Amino acid sequence: HKGSVYSLRMSAATLGGSNRLVEGSVDAQHYMPLSERSVLRVSAGLGMISGYAGRAVPIYRRYSLGGGNQLHGFDVYGVSMRDPASNQAVGGTNKVNANIDLFFPLPYMKTGGMRGVAFVDAGNIWGRAVSNVAAVKFAPGQMRVSAGIGLEWISPVGPITLSWARALKKQPQDLLRSFDFALGSSF
Repeated sequence: HKGSVYSLRMSAATLGGSNRLVEGSVDAQHYMPLSERSVLRVSAGLGMISGYAGRAVPIYRRYSLGGGNQLHGFDVYGVSMRDPASNQAVGGTNKVNANIDLFFPLPYMKTGGMRGVAFVDAGNIWGRAVSNVAAVKFAPGQMRVSAGIGLEWISPVGPITLSWARALKKQPQDLLRSFDFALGSSF
């Protein structure tokens, strides 16, 4: 309802495996009560991953955005660097995303663990070259933006969320999805 959460994560793949990579990310969330039952959450995150010792970051570890809590209105792997021949997502080595969520009570539902949310999301992927995909530099004009509404129910089996979103700013290669259902994760 009120307060902030900040996280800094660092990890490395070293001995005992074939990958050699380092990864770092920083995330911040700030919650501001607007009334007794309405809350505004502003959040942002930045992630970077890099190979070392002559090794590239495997495609399955590279970043993509879309779906769930990352970037509503875009499909999972919807925002990604892509192979030009197949349009397959190959991910990026850098990501940034930001979200503004307004949680509010629903009329006639003062109990039951249900609330509504209106949101605006933004994000982008860029990074080093991989296989036959050229490197992509960060460009503020390439940011993807979406907005929408949702419903969250804190059920006995965990949070259930339904959201409807529209991509307001997209690129031709992006994959879109306007409806999203999630079980076990909240907005």
